[in-house]
Amino acid sequence: DAYASIDDGADTEERAALLTDVQNIDGIAEALEVRQIAIDVESGGVTKSVNLFVPESTDNLTDFVILKDRITDERYELEDGSVITTEKLASMLELSVGDTITIQDGDSRRYTASISAISENYMYNYMYMTPDTYETLYGEAPVYNTLFLNLEEGTSLTEEELSSHLLDMDNITGVTLISALNEQVQEITGIEVHERVPDSMLTMADEVVNIDLTAEDLIDRLKAGKIYKTDKIAAALNNFFTQDNLLRLRELALKEVAMRVE
Repeated sequence: DAYASIDDGADTEERAALLTDVQNIDGIAEALEVRQIAIDVESGGVTKSVNLFVPESTDNLTDFVILKDRITDERYELEDGSVITTEKLASMLELSVGDTITIQDGDSRRYTASISAISENYMYNYMYMTPDTYETLYGEAPVYNTLFLNLEEGTSLTEEELSSHLLDMDNITGVTLISALNEQVQEITGIEVHERVPDSMLTMADEVVNIDLTAEDLIDRLKAGKIYKTDKIAAALNNFFTQDNLLRLRELALKEVAMRVE
């Protein structure tokens, strides 16, 4: 429902106290510490930027992030000694399960990891690994810089109140809420999109550009293999990207852009 950025300068005791304080907020159901950083990865001479996601625990990870196969819906679990990448990244680097990927750390250090699964995603490139895998690769334990938060169902705590509580705490540098648009997309498609950006990014943007394609044009691009690999096309057309869904999503996008026209 929200995530909060932690001050990089906070020490171990301050981070532990912060987690306790956040968990004690009335209306917070659970919290997950995560290390999120941008890194470069390479395979076959091609380098891409990705978001590295390292949860403090995998016990309740599925309450915040679901890693699964787009076609079979098989759920994946993070395992020590390997990583999970997302579809777009795997496609760009021509990676399959069992392949290795090189993580670049600065100008000289390189780490190699095996891919245990490739998860569906719709936006951005992600790599997921356990804390033990991170420590093995980097030679140090991860320092968590983000708190992911879920609210209790039916809580009276408003988004504004949550933001206020969090920003009043020492060592919280920012708060991002994830809500309304995703709920509308899920209502239209019947599918919850887990790889998304917060609504607030639209509000903060200096400019919003809507690249408007008709449903027919987008379906033609899908069929031509310009969006997904051949083996993914049929599933995409029969699930998320049906013509009815695309028409309604296009209408939603146009409404959002219209709200921001000066």
